Amino acid sequence: MFTNTPFGFHFTFPNGWLISVQWGPGNYCTSRQNEAYGKVSPFDGQYHEFESNTAEVAIFHPDHNRMYPMAEHDDVVGWQTASDVVTWMLFTSRLDSDYDKVMAKAPYKGLGNYEANWETNDDYRDSTIATFKIL
Repeated sequence: MFTNTPFGFHFTFPNGWLISVQWGPGNYCTSRQNEAYGKVSPFDGQYHEFESNTAEVAIFHPDHNRMYPMAEHDDVVGWQTASDVVTWMLFTSRLDSDYDKVMAKAPYKGLGNYEANWETNDDYRDSTIATFKIL
C-alpha cells in the first residue's frame, strides 16, 4: 500500500514491513537546507513540492515500536540515490514477516538500545513518538 507524506512516501509490503522515503527540509538529503524552501512548513496544510537528488530511508514494521537498525548508531540512512532507494525497497520486500526473527538477525542494534533509557533520553523518545504519530 502506498501512502503519501508531506516529505515523500511510505510503502507497506505484503510481508508487513514498511519503507519510508523522505526528502526536503530537515531530512538527510541534498535539499535538507535548501534556501529556496525558506521557512516553509510541510505540515501547514498547503501543498508544497520538494525536489532532491537524494532521500532519507527508514524501514520498520507498523505493528512494533522499533525501526529496523540501518546503521550502527542510526535507524535511518540519508543521502540515498534513486538506485539506493530501489535497493532498499527490494531488501524490505524480502524481509521475513516474523519481526522478532528479522530483528534478531539485524547487523546493528540501531537506536533501540535507547528504549531502556526513555525516561532520561527525552530527545530520542519525543522524536520517535512524533515519527510514529505522523505515520
